[in-house]
Amino acid sequence: MHACDRIGAIYSVIFAGLSASAVRDRLEDAAPRVVICTDAILRRGRTVPLKETLDQAMIGLSIPHVIVARRVNKDYPLSAGEHDFAELLSKTTKKAAPVSIEANEPGFIIYTSGTTAKPKGLVHAGAGFLVGAYANVKWSLNLDEHDV
Repeated sequence: MHACDRIGAIYSVIFAGLSASAVRDRLEDAAPRVVICTDAILRRGRTVPLKETLDQAMIGLSIPHVIVARRVNKDYPLSAGEHDFAELLSKTTKKAAPVSIEANEPGFIIYTSGTTAKPKGLVHAGAGFLVGAYANVKWSLNLDEHDV
């Protein structure tokens, strides 16, 4: 998420427990150019197949790039047009220069739960969120310059 902030990309985090139709609602609304996901996660001793859910959600949608981080199955098969996160990372030779944006420019989209109606996306300012997160950590955790 911080990398997206650094390059000025608007992002949205989708909860791993959502159904394919709930994921699809968010994808249709946001119309992303890139989706990053893991093949699966482990939760309470079971495997949750996130990439399979994403595949079901994307049927009929056109999303140019899907990047898969293989966390559970290092040999997880990728489909045509999909990219392996570790491989992309290994090919990276330098950090992207930070993009200067105005404080109120869009930073991310957060969605309502969708329990009573179609989920609604709220566009949140990027810099405002970062300043708020900094203040929250500083005041709530009472960190000082020597804390790690």
